Amino acid sequence: MTDTPQLTHEQVAEIAQEHESFLTELEGLAIGAIASGDWSQFEQFVNDFRVSQDVQEVSTTENFIKDLWNLAFQEPK
Repeated sequence: MTDTPQLTHEQVAEIAQEHESFLTELEGLAIGAIASGDWSQFEQFVNDFRVSQDVQEVSTTENFIKDLWNLAFQEPK
């Protein structure tokens, strides 16, 4: 796995806007998983998203998911 490049605030905002529905659902599934201890729906959702990405982007999707995760659960600066 490679290091995630540092994103600018503008890049983060663009990703957030572009994937707003994904982030909303991701957050809901994460909260449900934390509450129940059952992470299967959350993991399936993330895996389905990974599969939906262009094959050439598969190697960077893991970092992209980390960026989205951080974005979804970070306080705005």
